[in-house]
Amino acid sequence: MRYLIAACGLTLWLSSATLAQTVEISLTGQVLAPVAVPFHFERLVDARPDRSRLGKVYRGLDNRPVSANFSQPLSDELTPLLRQALPAGPATRPLLVRIHTLSIGETIRPTSETAEAELVLDFLEPVGPDGYRVLLSTGDMLENKGVDVTRRHAANIQKLLEQSVRQLSTLPAAPPTGTPTLTWEQVQTGQDGAATVRYAVQTGPPQKGVYRTFEEFRNNAPGGAEGPFEIEKTARRKKEWAGTDDIQPYYLYLDAQHPKRPITKAWGISDGQTMYIRYRNHYFPLETAGADYAFTGFRNPEPDEMMTRAVMGSAFGLAGAALAAATLPDGSTPQRYELHLTTGRVVARSVPTIGADGFAREDTAAVYVYRRPDSRPDQPITVLVGGRNVGELLPGSYLALSWRDRRSEMTLCARGPKEQCKSFVPDFSTTTYLECSFTSGTEDAPAFSVVPAKEGIFYLKKFRARQRAR
Repeated sequence: MRYLIAACGLTLWLSSATLAQTVEISLTGQVLAPVAVPFHFERLVDARPDRSRLGKVYRGLDNRPVSANFSQPLSDELTPLLRQALPAGPATRPLLVRIHTLSIGETIRPTSETAEAELVLDFLEPVGPDGYRVLLSTGDMLENKGVDVTRRHAANIQKLLEQSVRQLSTLPAAPPTGTPTLTWEQVQTGQDGAATVRYAVQTGPPQKGVYRTFEEFRNNAPGGAEGPFEIEKTARRKKEWAGTDDIQPYYLYLDAQHPKRPITKAWGISDGQTMYIRYRNHYFPLETAGADYAFTGFRNPEPDEMMTRAVMGSAFGLAGAALAAATLPDGSTPQRYELHLTTGRVVARSVPTIGADGFAREDTAAVYVYRRPDSRPDQPITVLVGGRNVGELLPGSYLALSWRDRRSEMTLCARGPKEQCKSFVPDFSTTTYLECSFTSGTEDAPAFSVVPAKEGIFYLKKFRARQRAR
């Protein structure tokens, strides 16, 4: 029994996917060379639907998932680079850069790691006193492999930004007629531009054939057929895959000795009605999902889950391996994926989970504010969210807050004799802990400071225990 208890404890410790900290990405030190175009950078617009973080990376010997974000706000990180690339000159015209997507990620395999970056943006020109028009929309992704690729994200973002800016040199001298004029509000909400670009594959059913690349798919122009082919479907037996098929396409009648051969070197394949994407050596049917596509594939286990399996099998033999199989997800469970049509990036869609604190991680960010004993113990601190009073803090107390808008900043204000505020978009994948206190006996405005999760959890447990003891 003690071995089972130890194994369960090991499973919980190793397989925990709690994002206990945030890796900060800084673009300081990155450089963009000036581009010879008749424009200069004037302003950055953040139109990302999710501003809570850049993405997820892996840290430590056990490759635990950790949130990643910029060290400074998006505008502070990108503006210096854009000013380098698009400096003001005697005859240059002002240009707005609107960011639709900027995200990073990592794929961990037993022998390699892959860093991913994705950038989609618009270049807009002011028109008249209060109008703007889109001159160019760009979108691309970048991947590179190595060991410990987290350090490469800043350079990847710089390279994507450079590729986008250089495309300005392809613009015609005059903008095309009929380009719509946008109001400032429409610019801020992301209307027109990259959000409205449509590709050939969206205008009709997929053409029958073998698609060698993502670009062939987007252009609805298969170019890889080496002869006639067929698609074999075999019903899956596992209950979680009920109603779905294993897909295997074959080239037919290549020669007498080889009546058929599996189609393995392809991005995807279509029978003229359904498009199948080849992802991790398996084919899955694609479905439209708004402006993009989606499919249900096999889940890729997290690296720490794979390590848990290995450790438990090594430490406890067959019993440990059986327990790991029963308690940890594996690579045969379904996972929903998104295919971004602008860049070709495939991203696993997160599954909503309810944490032990009751917050739904997918749609609610958890924020805890606590106060330790400080220099003004008799002075209460009033906490406001967006100007609304949400409670008071005395030494040894805390407040549990939530936020549900990934696009807007949460403005926290701490009011004593004077008031001080902090604005930020909380991370929806992990809990944010803030300490609020008077930094000195002469300071009238209390201040917020972000603390590591380990520290925040310690003090919350301490304060809760005191409350229960009363």
